[in-house]
This record gives sequence, C-alpha cells and structure tokens, in this order.
Amino acid sequence: MREPYLEFMTETGGLVENSRNHSDPFSGTGLGLCKSMELTARLKILEKLAQLLLLLKGEIRCTGATLEDAFLDAAAKMPGEYRLFLKETAGWLQQRPGITFDEIFRECAARLLPLYKLSEEERESFLSLGKNWDIWTGKCRWHS
Repeated sequence: MREPYLEFMTETGGLVENSRNHSDPFSGTGLGLCKSMELTARLKILEKLAQLLLLLKGEIRCTGATLEDAFLDAAAKMPGEYRLFLKETAGWLQQRPGITFDEIFRECAARLLPLYKLSEEERESFLSLGKNWDIWTGKCRWHS
C-alpha cells in the first residue's frame, strides 16, 4: 500500500500542498536548511566580533595603546564592515570629545555592524561593552 503523500505527489507531478490529509516531506527539509543558513551566518558574525574584541584587547593591554590607536591598529587587521566600524569609531573618539565612549561605541556598532542577525541578548551584550570597556580590558587610556 502506498503512502497518501506519495500518491498525491504522483497525481500532482511532485507539487505538495499542506493539508490534514497530505504530509509535506519537503517543507521540513527546506525549513531546516533555512535555519541552518541563518545559524551559520550568525556564527560567522559572532566569530568576527570575538576576533575584533580580542584584537582590541591585545592592542590595549599589550601595547598600551589609547582607544583611538587600538581601534585604528585593529582596523588594519579586520575585513570589510568590521574595518569600517573600527575606523569610524576611532574617528569619532578623536573628533567628538564631549560624547562618552559608550555612546560612540553603540552608535557606530548599531549603524555599521550586521548586529540585526544576532539575537537580542547577543546584540545587547555586545553593545554594552562600551559601558564596561575599562573594566573588561583591565586598562583603558583615552586621550592620554
């Protein structure tokens, strides 16, 4: 005896519709593939953000660079939109002394990085680094 969905697929030339009487064996595969692609993209972004943060941390802790210099040095080692974020943040640090680092970091990150692909918790966790930068790196010199 043939399965009802196979019989329906034969009758319709492989077209499958969702209904109570017919199973849709392809929708699960399609949804799984779509979710897998989303997670892969998210993972790549998280890996690049981790690399960015490690570069900044190393520049500040090991070389004693100011935030502007650390951002510019790290920009030379990062690709595309991450490089642009680092350069623009460094520029804002130099040109806008009345704005806090947290405000500059949040503004530049929200505008230039692909954070929309992250979960709300991941996005907020990354954006909050501007608030805790001096504690997180152990040493922070701005305009020294």
